[in-house]
Amino acid sequence: MHEIEISESPAGAIIPVHAQPGARRTQVVGAHGGAVKIAVRAKAEGGKANQALIDVIAKIMAVPKSSCEIIGGAAHRQKRVLVHGISAAAARSALQRAWPK
Repeated sequence: MHEIEISESPAGAIIPVHAQPGARRTQVVGAHGGAVKIAVRAKAEGGKANQALIDVIAKIMAVPKSSCEIIGGAAHRQKRVLVHGISAAAARSALQRAWPK
């Protein structure tokens, strides 16, 4: 978990994410190149996978979906997600709870 490079901005925590759309299950998979790898069942069509990713991150962080925003890489697997109103430490703690055993 320590290899995830979560940064802090005035608006909240910025989490690097490697998305895996079209997966069999929606779940946190682990670390991938300094990012948290999240698999989602939704296909990468019409923003469905991005919305599923936001849903997962909001649930993990225990914030409303409206507090999560993709600020980079919306059309790519490598994304940066801003979670408004939480610190990098709080985001790291929430990810640790969701981390695969």
